[in-house]
Amino acid sequence: LPTGMEEDDGVRRGTVLEVGPGWRAENGDVTPLTIKIGDIVLYSQGRNAKVSLNDKQVLIIRESDILATITE
Repeated sequence: LPTGMEEDDGVRRGTVLEVGPGWRAENGDVTPLTIKIGDIVLYSQGRNAKVSLNDKQVLIIRESDILATITE
């Protein structure tokens, strides 16, 4: 996390496991996502959904809840 920021501030760090095709605009066009599998991201806890997948807890997160992509 960035200096001065605590996990308790509602920000978490995670690795992207899967991505969907994108989001659909009102006119029906699909806009691809900018994140990709393997990206390390900071995200807000917001409206995330916890699900169990193959006996692991994972989160479904909207791209709009991703605050930053980290390059190491």
